[in-house]
Amino acid sequence: MDRHFKYATIALLVLVTVAGYFYLDIYGNPFKRPVGSKVDPMEAMLKQVGEQVKDENWAAALESLTDAAEYMRRIRFRMQIVSDKDELNDFERELEQLRALIKMEEQEQAYMIAVGLRQRWGELARP
Repeated sequence: MDRHFKYATIALLVLVTVAGYFYLDIYGNPFKRPVGSKVDPMEAMLKQVGEQVKDENWAAALESLTDAAEYMRRIRFRMQIVSDKDELNDFERELEQLRALIKMEEQEQAYMIAVGLRQRWGELARP
């Protein structure tokens, strides 16, 4: 009886491990993508900030950037599990630089940083 229990336990562990591997292989890392959403909110917010900077709509860009920074604070712990802490710190530092450029109404530099942030976020959040 004990021998059958031992083999059943080993078989169950192997099954759970293989199922976990296939889940991660097919769907990607669940910590790096928004749960229950097809569109990444951070990517959408950064795209909106870039468009608002390009249109020189400074108040709306600052508001959208504040929303993006708040979203980043909410998901930071989840992102730290699977991303490098220094990369996340660099991303947040660039968010603050973008905030300063928007306040100074520097269109060219702010747009460049907004585009760079979208690209960096794509690398950070890639499943």
